[in-house]
Amino acid sequence: SRRDVLITGEDGVGKETLARLIHDLAGEDRAAFVPVNCAAVPTNLAQSELFGHSRGSAAADYPGLFRAAQGGTLFLRELTALSPEVQAQLVRVLDDRRVRPVAGSVDVAVDVRVVASTSRDIDGVLSRGELRPDLLAKFRSSTIGLAPLRERTDDIEPLVEHFLSTFCHRRCGCIWGVSQSALDVLLAAPWPGNVRELRNAIEHAVTTGEGGLIELGDLPPVLTRGVEPRAARDANASDLPSLAEAEIQLIRTTLGHFNGNKVRAAMSLGISRHKLYDRLRKLGI
Repeated sequence: SRRDVLITGEDGVGKETLARLIHDLAGEDRAAFVPVNCAAVPTNLAQSELFGHSRGSAAADYPGLFRAAQGGTLFLRELTALSPEVQAQLVRVLDDRRVRPVAGSVDVAVDVRVVASTSRDIDGVLSRGELRPDLLAKFRSSTIGLAPLRERTDDIEPLVEHFLSTFCHRRCGCIWGVSQSALDVLLAAPWPGNVRELRNAIEHAVTTGEGGLIELGDLPPVLTRGVEPRAARDANASDLPSLAEAEIQLIRTTLGHFNGNKVRAAMSLGISRHKLYDRLRKLGI
């Protein structure tokens, strides 16, 4: 569908990620996706920024973001930051699919899907006159609300895996998981910054972590303050080696079997020689 869409939700829930997904799923991956933070555009420049301006010559004209997104998607982040006057012009554009540049006398046709977002309460901004009812009406049948991360904790573990894969690939590829004690903290955290805060926490842990697993101490201190490592469930469990300890023992046993020959040991372990050297360094063997 090429329908215009409004995405609501708290800061950091992933509204722009969803906007990009909508763009891609419509088969527009080769067309432009143009994001603009309406809150960062000065009020007196918003009309020119969105609709363009005319200065009398083609060389001096500025086409504006609507025309920059021709054939694709214009993502208006924080829609309610636009002034009522600009919102009124936006209603006209959504009706007619035509923009008139500032100081121009001719309308220009545009083929653009608008995806807008707001992190503010819709009823509140309507009552305060910060959002025009006729503009909201353009999105009434296609409004998507994203719940905060604290209300969808089932998403935390797959998001952790995704961010872990992303950051480890950039760094070294040597961290493969999260310890249970660290995961318990991640699942219990309130996440006022939502997915963005979780992403930053995993990036912090990958940057500071030394082992193959993210441990409790690798997480940002704001998450672990006052948290004790989870005690062993029973005496037998306390006797079991950790994954890192088991890896150390396996590598030492394999090296001993091949009299310290690292090439043959790496082949037996099913990893490259460079990977074995990396594990030896990381594990302090």
